[in-house]
Amino acid sequence: MIGTTCLRRKDKDMLVYVGNTEKGYWTEDVAKKHGWQVKYIKSSLHIEDQVNDILSCEGCKVIVYDIGQYATPAKEIAEVIKKIQLANQALPVMDATDINRQSDLIMHLNYQGIFTCVFCDRLADKKEELEACIAGKRTRPDMGQNFEDEVEISQKNNDIANAKTIGVVGAIKRMGTTTQAIQLVKYLIYSGYKACYIEMNEHKWVEALVEAYEDVEVDPVNGKATYRGIDMYYKMEKLPDILQQDYDYYIYDYGVYDDRGFNKISFLEKNIQISVVGVKPGEFEKTYMLIENNFYQKMAYIFNFTSEDREEQDDILELMGDKRDSTFFAKDCRDPFKLTHLELYRDILDDPEQKKEKKAKKKKGFFRRGKHE
Repeated sequence: MIGTTCLRRKDKDMLVYVGNTEKGYWTEDVAKKHGWQVKYIKSSLHIEDQVNDILSCEGCKVIVYDIGQYATPAKEIAEVIKKIQLANQALPVMDATDINRQSDLIMHLNYQGIFTCVFCDRLADKKEELEACIAGKRTRPDMGQNFEDEVEISQKNNDIANAKTIGVVGAIKRMGTTTQAIQLVKYLIYSGYKACYIEMNEHKWVEALVEAYEDVEVDPVNGKATYRGIDMYYKMEKLPDILQQDYDYYIYDYGVYDDRGFNKISFLEKNIQISVVGVKPGEFEKTYMLIENNFYQKMAYIFNFTSEDREEQDDILELMGDKRDSTFFAKDCRDPFKLTHLELYRDILDDPEQKKEKKAKKKKGFFRRGKHE
């Protein structure tokens, strides 16, 4: 369904906001200044479900997309937005408040020739950026003569890397997310693979480690630190170069899932998705919201800092319901660079679908279909 504001004009020129009213209300003042109506397209996890409603909007001058709503792969989102632009000639503008400027989605949009993005979160600044986009002041940045070639190379490398990528995100800060990411790298190296850690958050943990320890090898140009046999990358803008290395696995540390800088679309593209959660006071509410969120339906869940008592763990598995087969428990790990739990990571990296087929019975709990987006 399409909702409409009370703005009216005979020629029906309009600004279309693809997303819910509570996310796009700020565009109404800009539209009013131009004498346009505003229409809203109901939010969806998949942009393909919105295409018909968007194209049915006559007199559309500008389409503002809330690109944080999608669970669709970045390349596909960018391609669909470009096709819509070619079909109706409306200016596409990205409401990218929740998206990192170096994300895969922004890269793919740039590759499609779309550079009109609103990154600010302050209301006045958002309106000003939208006006700049409409006025044609947000054009292709100076990315060098070989920009298209660089993007094509990074796309190919992403296609290769996505088969061997693992994303790790936490329910809250200090949940042990980075420790689990490093442990995964250690396990893969132990198993004979070449793996690396990529800091896909703004916590600057790697830089802090470099400052704290003298025996860290540092390559500041490429944003690489090596400590106790672990290659760690901390400059997200170097990601295309990192993906050209000959690693078998890339382990991405996304920090906390509701951080402003969390790159949700990049996380959802990873071959294996892992969340680090807990049940202690201060952890449970965020854990519940993450588990119930519609975006994250294919994750493995590592409960950290929980009791090793089997009865208590069985209670948690009961609560997890149909996600119990994707639920794991981490042992206490004080040193992230010392591998402590081989069985945990071996079980997580097994094919979850095969593990489900082995289960004859599934118990139900209150972690059911989510409403959060």
